[in-house]
Amino acid sequence: METNQLNIDELLVKKFAKDESFSAGIRYKIENGKIYFFVVTYRGQNWFAQLKFPGGKSEDGGTPFEKGETPLETLGHEWMEETGRRIKKAKYVHYKILKDGHTQFFFLVEEDEEIGSPTKKDVDTELPRWELATEALQNLYGQHKIACIKLIDKLLVEDKKFCNVAYMSNLINVLKKMKTKYRREHLYSPRPRV
Repeated sequence: METNQLNIDELLVKKFAKDESFSAGIRYKIENGKIYFFVVTYRGQNWFAQLKFPGGKSEDGGTPFEKGETPLETLGHEWMEETGRRIKKAKYVHYKILKDGHTQFFFLVEEDEEIGSPTKKDVDTELPRWELATEALQNLYGQHKIACIKLIDKLLVEDKKFCNVAYMSNLINVLKKMKTKYRREHLYSPRPRV
């Protein structure tokens, strides 16, 4: 069955071959009345810097008989490689099947533990750091931004403390401006002349 015909429950247990999927973890903290996201700086084409959440592409399975990895397995090893931390608890947030057939998954990392230093540092990324949410949201790369917006919307409903801090720290205003801009650019674009 084609990936685009599967529902999210089927996608989360599917074994993806090497480089067929991407998984990233979103971690946030509330400190001194502000919200922070755990991000890395990514340098894309022409070395233009944008932020992304720690993560990476699926690998082959651990033995020659294994096809690949589930999205959570990918998240687990990529999170450990990029942050030096092991995930203890993660929850699905968002996925997107791209035009080239690759699937991107995003998870809220609710609990993790430090086990050492990052073991892999890509040429195009820097070490992870805590970034103020109002700044991070504006500079996130592609689907990372969409996943973050979806997570914030969900947390505003489900987490009273997050909601209160988001209002007090101006995150809500930044979010509203971004949504308005996105709708204007993507939903209300003028039709081309024929």
